[in-house]
Amino acid sequence: MVTKVGLAFFQAREEWAVVLSVGNYFSSQSWMYEIFVRRNMVWYRRDHNTMVSDEQGFRGMIHLGEINCDISVLHGRMQSVYSGEGRGHPNPTLVPWGPRAWVIRVLLIFQQEYGIQLPRCRTTELIDYIENRMGALSKNIIPLIPERE
Repeated sequence: MVTKVGLAFFQAREEWAVVLSVGNYFSSQSWMYEIFVRRNMVWYRRDHNTMVSDEQGFRGMIHLGEINCDISVLHGRMQSVYSGEGRGHPNPTLVPWGPRAWVIRVLLIFQQEYGIQLPRCRTTELIDYIENRMGALSKNIIPLIPERE
């Protein structure tokens, strides 16, 4: 079964979330994964089944691609992605650890293990690339890599 992979963005919060869906992002339940910090700067992963477009402050989605894999397998893989920094899991970006750096970690795993295509840029430039693409969002879906690249 094919699973869609996307990134969801929200107004007025710095949160980025990874989204897995077997249907349309806007008309079916999807798994959404994000990290958040609790006391003592300990990072935790939160995952829940939701209608992404109904989430508070939803801004839009960037579609990363499709993986020929059952969503339950990808859900299991997402649960194994470490939410913190350290313990053999370095920050792959130049920004302080947080939701954006964690999403880049997930993208690199999906590229290596499932063949998701990422833009031709340095890993440390991926956040800037994605933030640049976010400028086109208005409660819609856009591809990560424009057709002409």
